[in-house]
Amino acid sequence: MTRKMDAPLRIAVLTNIVPRYRTPVFSKVASDPRFQLRFFVSISLDLSDPLAREVLDLRQSRTLNIRRGTQTYSGVVQKERVPLPLGLPFDLIGFRPGVIISGDMGVRSLVALLVARLLRVPLLIWTEETLGHDVMVGGLQKRLRRFLLARADGFLAWGKSAFNYLVERGVPEARITYCAQAVNNVEWATRAAAGDPEALLKKLGTRGRVCLAVGRLLPRKGFKEMLAAFGALPSHIKKAHSLVLVGDGSEKEHLAEQARELEIDNFFMVGPKSPEELAVYYRAADFMVLPSLTDVWGLVVNEAMACAPVISSIHAGVTEELVIDTGVGEPFDPNNQQNFTAVLERWFESPPAVEAGAPQQAVGRLRFDVSVSAICGMLQSYCQ
Repeated sequence: MTRKMDAPLRIAVLTNIVPRYRTPVFSKVASDPRFQLRFFVSISLDLSDPLAREVLDLRQSRTLNIRRGTQTYSGVVQKERVPLPLGLPFDLIGFRPGVIISGDMGVRSLVALLVARLLRVPLLIWTEETLGHDVMVGGLQKRLRRFLLARADGFLAWGKSAFNYLVERGVPEARITYCAQAVNNVEWATRAAAGDPEALLKKLGTRGRVCLAVGRLLPRKGFKEMLAAFGALPSHIKKAHSLVLVGDGSEKEHLAEQARELEIDNFFMVGPKSPEELAVYYRAADFMVLPSLTDVWGLVVNEAMACAPVISSIHAGVTEELVIDTGVGEPFDPNNQQNFTAVLERWFESPPAVEAGAPQQAVGRLRFDVSVSAICGMLQSYCQ
């Protein structure tokens, strides 16, 4: 496929939705006069970030979305959406892109590969996959992934864990573009500084050191394991310190009942919070815990590190990049209750020394401009 040398490179981006934390990256790329981006989303446009709908060229592609159950390695069953992109071939052929970027390693990318070969344009796969998360995948999907990994022209790897996953699966490093899993670090720090953490803790009625957890209350998030580990602490430690959980979801009542059974009276479930409110919780906490049983990343860790250190599950992609060997937290295995309880006990009673500003410095390396520069540089190679 050829294009006029003075015309911008047309880029089709295929994804379920455009979430808020991707909008700053893609809006910057889209503002580059060398490129023309069009996003083909498989789910209702209303579910994409409102700002993305304003500043990006979003089109809903006719898709049959099927929900199916997935059995994870930890025994947790979750539902995930499988898009069957019925209208995508026609959308792509009508747009005639010079590059296709597909946001999965499933059927959508298989269709994208076939169209890319028809149009004689490169296919890039955007992935957050990790080695730990990959164990959930069934045999058929593993074969499809091997097929795509061997044939895609390049990859956008969101995070070090995704980069390492691709390398481990045999993809040459030269075909991988690293992108930072980032939030607006300055925005979160500013929100936290504007709040009154002492007033918040007084209102809650916490005591001792405060451990904060944030997330959707789903089985795979590991909050049941977190309560079990907290409940196994020596009695004097369990009664001296507090556990605060921000979020909502299907496990809310189960967690409340579990806390009653374990006689944990200083566990505070406070429901979902706005970003402004949540930032004050991050600042009020002595440390945060991410107990996920499986998670390709865990952006709440980025948010929390604007204020506090984090202990983080080895099954979350963020742990490899922001926690291990950074001196601002500690990894643990939520499936190993003895290990989990020991880490909690240490951070409640004799926490490791964390230098002032160290969490902010660690997360400061992960910024939107890192991804913008990487993506623009990679796309520029297709403008020649």
